[in-house]
Amino acid sequence: MDPAEERSGSSLFDPTLVCLELEARDRREAISALAGMLRTAGKVRESYLEAVLAREAEFPTGLPTPRFAIAIPHTDPEHCIEPAVAVGIMRNTVNFEEMGSPGTTLEVRIVFLLSITRPEDHVEWLSRLASAFQTPQLAHMLLGSQSTQQVCRLLQAGIEG
Repeated sequence: MDPAEERSGSSLFDPTLVCLELEARDRREAISALAGMLRTAGKVRESYLEAVLAREAEFPTGLPTPRFAIAIPHTDPEHCIEPAVAVGIMRNTVNFEEMGSPGTTLEVRIVFLLSITRPEDHVEWLSRLASAFQTPQLAHMLLGSQSTQQVCRLLQAGIEG
């Protein structure tokens, strides 16, 4: 099943799960803020935040892209209740370690915190997000977004489209 269809055809991108100009001193604060949004929305279990932080320490999720780096932290499905993506567009960059290159630090501008309930969908969403940012247009448009609705429309067209 297409991950976008996992919620009966609706988008995983929800304006209430987008934070423009997210302020965080480090990746832990950025992940915590976004995990709090998912928790408040009833998308993840109480165990989610610590599970994401533990997984991020072991398997970093920073990805270099042509314009800037993104990060796609996530964890195992047992910590998730419903599929969703919390999006943080950072006011300032936050350091994440690079996926596949532990010890290499990237300055991340956008964080996508995944709540995926089917194990097979993790790889699909990582691939879709990484592919969408291989050209700088989407990143440029997201950074210039004026509303959470605009962010969702751009992501739906660029990733789910």
